[in-house]
Amino acid sequence: MAGKPLWIRVLASSSSGEHGTTQLQSTVVEVSVMINKINDTASELRMNIQETDYSRIGGKLDVRQIREPEVYNSLFNDITVEIKRREDLGR
Repeated sequence: MAGKPLWIRVLASSSSGEHGTTQLQSTVVEVSVMINKINDTASELRMNIQETDYSRIGGKLDVRQIREPEVYNSLFNDITVEIKRREDLGR
């Protein structure tokens, strides 16, 4: 999959709420990942996380880039653990 983006769309919340004067219908978190092979033993993984609030009629109310290092570190740690688990299973 080297060099091809992987898009993951996750519905983070479907509960209604208030966003300024407009009623919030849902929040969607989108994660895009680009994997590039550097050499036979290393790959580079780039990740972008974006959170979007939508109104009841489907219009975008707010779009935020997630930049907290803790979020990215947690995801990278989860990915590393899963890779090791699969290696141990011989996959």
